[in-house]
Amino acid sequence: MAQFWTGCSVSRPTHSSLEMERLYAPRNRFTPRYSAHDGLNAVPDDLARALAQVEVAYRVRLLYGTRKFGEQEHEVLLV
Repeated sequence: MAQFWTGCSVSRPTHSSLEMERLYAPRNRFTPRYSAHDGLNAVPDDLARALAQVEVAYRVRLLYGTRKFGEQEHEVLLV
């Protein structure tokens, strides 16, 4: 992965079921909360609308969730 700016990194798109399986693995501590592509919407309505607008405007798919790092939980947004 190439560093884009502090706290963010950029990688290539993934269509690999193995990579997606690894992302969702319990030991990764990632909890998906929004993915229109997968029909997942566990976020407040205003956030879901905003994410959907970004997907349409930029013709991208978003995966939003949270991930635990130690005792802290951080938001994760994959484009």
